[in-house]
Amino acid sequence: MSSGSVEDTPLAEATSDTGLWVRTHGRTRVALHRIDVPVGVGAGWHYHLGRVIGLVVSGTLTRTLADGTEQTTGQGGVVVEPEGPDRVHHFHNHGPTPLTMFALYLLPADAPLSCPAPSPDVIPEFHRPERGSGDR
Repeated sequence: MSSGSVEDTPLAEATSDTGLWVRTHGRTRVALHRIDVPVGVGAGWHYHLGRVIGLVVSGTLTRTLADGTEQTTGQGGVVVEPEGPDRVHHFHNHGPTPLTMFALYLLPADAPLSCPAPSPDVIPEFHRPERGSGDR
């Protein structure tokens, strides 16, 4: 038996203002990613086939939801992305500092991390779901 010690290194910590409830079905892919976004850069419209929990470590995350709502989350904040193609969104770092976040993906076993999507404005009769407090 080794005489070493266990090391516990915190990677990120944040607080959810609305609480968290997460449930998956069947085989679940669990992936943890560090995402670094320079000022002025973002990701295009996309959605996820499972839940994604994001912890903002530094900077400010600005997300635009399918209904046009813009949400900002600063350092120490938590974002929970709802799943499904009717929950398209994109994000951007408007600055003034680089954005770093950790994202915990809870997806069906064979699912990609995200699926590209067109802007909701170009989809005829796009169903924009009503946003409840559990969808933040």
